[in-house]
Amino acid sequence: MTQRIMRPHTATSTLLVEDNVLVRDGLARYLRRRGDDVLEAGTIREALVVAEATRLNRCLVDLTLPDGNGLSFVAAVSARWPATKTIILSAYVTTPITVAAIKSGAHDVIAKPISPDRLFERIERTVVPPPKSEVSLREQ
Repeated sequence: MTQRIMRPHTATSTLLVEDNVLVRDGLARYLRRRGDDVLEAGTIREALVVAEATRLNRCLVDLTLPDGNGLSFVAAVSARWPATKTIILSAYVTTPITVAAIKSGAHDVIAKPISPDRLFERIERTVVPPPKSEVSLREQ
């Protein structure tokens, strides 16, 4: 008989929103090795479903997605769950994009490609658990 040992949830919950499957898989594997609970979405629509159902600490969001601009997802997350930190990932980082991302509620904008270690350093600054009031709203 196998016994299952229950441990308290201590990992960071990260939603990775990226339409390029190879990039998403690579980033997800790396974050999991670093101890994150990683959820994945390839579109804004999928990401919104996950965000509604899950307590998230942070979201890594590609700027260009098949069903729209990642900034619209960032704005939605910032409005509904302000404690959830959002980071835009893009191969096309410019000053106007960075300004728009910050105005939408992003906590950082990271240019791709980036080394996994450097990415992890940048995203580690965003780890702040959502307050209990937000958790209870999502669980209803």
